[in-house]
Amino acid sequence: MNDSQPIKNAMGSTCNTWNKNKDGVMMIDYSSQEPNSRKGRHASTIGVIKFKNLISSTIEFSYDLMLEIKDKEKSAFKSQQILGQISNFTLK
Repeated sequence: MNDSQPIKNAMGSTCNTWNKNKDGVMMIDYSSQEPNSRKGRHASTIGVIKFKNLISSTIEFSYDLMLEIKDKEKSAFKSQQILGQISNFTLK
């Protein structure tokens, strides 16, 4: 959770406390709220615009990303397409 601060700031704060040698690669879970559902219910599919904004704003950081989306494979494929559209993105 980023406590309503811009995600870039939240990632920067986290990176400042992360010891890659001790803790390994930083991992974040990505999820979106399902509209008009109980709080905490994951979205049925990935929100393309929100996901693209997340990746674009955190591209300078190194982290593993886990999608918390109901249609797992379909959204994973969409996310790969989005990552391919971002010119300075490098998959490691």
